[in-house]
Amino acid sequence: MNATDSIKYTFRRIRKNERKLVKGIEDKSWHPIKTFPPFFIEQLISGKYKALNKDRQAPLMTLDTTGKVHGFKKYNKYYIHSYFLTHHPYRPEDAIIFEDTTIQLNNNRPMHNSVVYSWEFRQDTLILTEMHTQSYEQWNKGTKTYTFIKQHSTGSK
Repeated sequence: MNATDSIKYTFRRIRKNERKLVKGIEDKSWHPIKTFPPFFIEQLISGKYKALNKDRQAPLMTLDTTGKVHGFKKYNKYYIHSYFLTHHPYRPEDAIIFEDTTIQLNNNRPMHNSVVYSWEFRQDTLILTEMHTQSYEQWNKGTKTYTFIKQHSTGSK
């Protein structure tokens, strides 16, 4: 039996906007967990999204490159759970966490100012699906979804 690698490898030069991914690669302070998420957010996640759900939310959601969110429920901050090279409780889902930083937390209770969603893109469509937990150690995908179309700037004003 002839075994072949099922992964397709593609090689290309690094683009100018990707140089930060390899900056300091020979420096001991470089770490992929710190370098990859900002690039990933900048290149894929950040942007303006038109809401397709009519569920009491703003018609336009903005996710900026600094982790601020506008137009999605009461949340004003977001981040992706960076599990590059790590074990994570959301697996196999890709997780995005939304927070309302205006809520004061009580250290004796579980966090109630944030919510976890799995996210996926289907071309320009971003689908967020609520995730639920009993233990905060393992999360399961729920059924409530929010769907958005990424808006691309046309370059004209």
